[in-house]
Amino acid sequence: MFLLAIYLFIHIVFEGIFTGPFYDKDDLVENLVQRKDEIYDAKKYFQSIVPEGAIVNIEFESNNKLAIFHVKAKRPYESN
Repeated sequence: MFLLAIYLFIHIVFEGIFTGPFYDKDDLVENLVQRKDEIYDAKKYFQSIVPEGAIVNIEFESNNKLAIFHVKAKRPYESN
């Protein structure tokens, strides 16, 4: 019972991080092969609009939901 309580606590605190979908290297390679053109088009687009020296980090939660979008400028006073 105690172990179940610990598992439930961890699941809630980390938002199901241990029970969510798991992708291995083969899954990632297959995704790149299937979506190569779209990924490279997005990369080219962001390179054209982001100032030199800035870093863009994008992560999708699903096909239609953006999970992370950060733009970080390399300056003395970094912004995120």
